[in-house]
Amino acid sequence: MKGFFIGKSKDPLNAANARYGARFSMRNGAKKRVLILSSSNLTLQLLGFVYRMMLSRLAGSEALGLQSLVMQIYSIIVSVCISGLNVAVMTLAARLMGNSIRIRTLTRSALMLFALLFTAASLPIFVFRAQVAAKLIGDPEAQTAVVLVLACILLTGIENVLKSVHLGSGLVKRPAISELIEQSIRYLFVFLLLKTVSDGSDHRIAALIMLGMLMSEFFSVSFLSISFKKSFPLIKKHDIVFAPNSESRHAIGELIGILLPAGLTSVAGTVFASAASLMLPSRLMLAGYSRQQALSAIGTLGTVAVPLVFLPIAFAGAVSTVALPAVSEAYSRGDTSRVRSIAIRSIGAAAAAFVLFDLPMLPFFGKLCAVLFGKVPTALCFVLLSIKAGVIFMQMAASAVLNGMMKQKSVLYLAIFGEISQLVMIYTLAALPQLHIYGYLISMAIGEGARLIASLVYLHGCMRSSTGRKLLPSNTKQSPNCELC
Repeated sequence: MKGFFIGKSKDPLNAANARYGARFSMRNGAKKRVLILSSSNLTLQLLGFVYRMMLSRLAGSEALGLQSLVMQIYSIIVSVCISGLNVAVMTLAARLMGNSIRIRTLTRSALMLFALLFTAASLPIFVFRAQVAAKLIGDPEAQTAVVLVLACILLTGIENVLKSVHLGSGLVKRPAISELIEQSIRYLFVFLLLKTVSDGSDHRIAALIMLGMLMSEFFSVSFLSISFKKSFPLIKKHDIVFAPNSESRHAIGELIGILLPAGLTSVAGTVFASAASLMLPSRLMLAGYSRQQALSAIGTLGTVAVPLVFLPIAFAGAVSTVALPAVSEAYSRGDTSRVRSIAIRSIGAAAAAFVLFDLPMLPFFGKLCAVLFGKVPTALCFVLLSIKAGVIFMQMAASAVLNGMMKQKSVLYLAIFGEISQLVMIYTLAALPQLHIYGYLISMAIGEGARLIASLVYLHGCMRSSTGRKLLPSNTKQSPNCELC
């Protein structure tokens, strides 16, 4: 990030950091940030559980099915336009040490890049919305929901850029508050709209659900915009004069360098997951299931067992979110010992989520499912799902560390390796009468496990190759380790 600024100060970066950087140190308060994000994520999971129960009573299965098809558009565009950009913004923001001008330039560049991606992805869908509604969704009257989902994505992209800047700078409290209030507003508006405006038609219900989502996004964008202006104020002109064109070009170049592999990782995950979902019913039918039995087994796993077993993902996700910018900031200074310490403690913390929750809860998952859902998967299903969950928790932390080390291409290759392994094994094992649905779960656990082992071996190699390198300038002072270290 050199060569961005020209000015009267001999060292404008140090002048900016002296005023604004101390608040944004990634070395302090890591445990507090993890606690805040974990609490927020867990609350969101509980709110989402209540929200799904409300929708099942007010909307009906047909309308929810239509709405889920509309949300496929949301998932695909978010994977292409937003997921990779989030990783890029968080990684780069962590390296700017809270420097207000550079943070603003990064944010402006990220918003410009998102605008281009969003226009390219959404314009064809908007122009051909009638065909999309009729042929892809299967309901010509769903055009309104299609337009509303595009508007939601636009606001979601802006919100995610602002949120990533905050998280990358170590400011987690306001994004957490924003997310909680946003989802509460969303659920309230959807409830009121379905109660007062709905006429019972599936396409109108789907549109009203999307409208409630859109209205809540206005709050989060406004809230985070105000927070952004307060957290990263403009520096007075006599302190620093900057060259915005060259700076923006450099920032966009760095964003694209990270965004492309990170975005492809997200897209690959979405594509392979969809392929596995489409393939699984037919493979189970070869194992002796009827189509109804196959769909019932898949639905029971997805709606009954998975939400309970993956409850600790609230903590694992928080650890990963805190680890990525911390690693990025340390790695940019060449502090490999701190990177190693963050990696060990992050992966260990993610593993602890599995050991301290899923393992002790194994005898009780069946009883909870019976009470909450009236359906009870077998004990072996819970065992295999728990293994898969533990592996995924650790993989999330390992990927966060690798992303912080600017290894996005390697993360992409490792993701493709894991997904292809899963797909091949699902195709083979789920069709065996001896395994059937267990073959699917075994394939997922082994595929994710292979990816985790490969990630850990690669990460270990990166650490060894970096040992002894002195990338820190001679005048840079080491600071105390963060609480993840």
